[in-house]
Amino acid sequence: MTQVKTRSSSQGSISLISTTVRHPGALSARDRTIINLARGKLRDTRVEFGDAVRALREAVEETISGGRVFVLGSTIVGPIVGSLISGVGIVDAAAGVELLYVRSGIVRRSLGRFAP
Repeated sequence: MTQVKTRSSSQGSISLISTTVRHPGALSARDRTIINLARGKLRDTRVEFGDAVRALREAVEETISGGRVFVLGSTIVGPIVGSLISGVGIVDAAAGVELLYVRSGIVRRSLGRFAP
């Protein structure tokens, strides 16, 4: 099911599409809000990992008072950055930035692509 929501702000409106998450039940409402806000900050379907981390950090700071992102673990290609509490993070992957569920530094499952 494709769900499209339009969000208006002083800088215009953006469409938030949540079809790239394969396990939406694994994400809390707060995680979905943060991910959609971060995706809205990204313009391209293929984004650099550094841009994705910046967008995620900004979305967390806008959504959670005093919120921060952390290194949750690492893969062969680099760090997994995200929430210590929910275990949802992003990693640079061959097909683009990927959304993961991590516990105790171990990837438990992929949640799909992070790109908008």
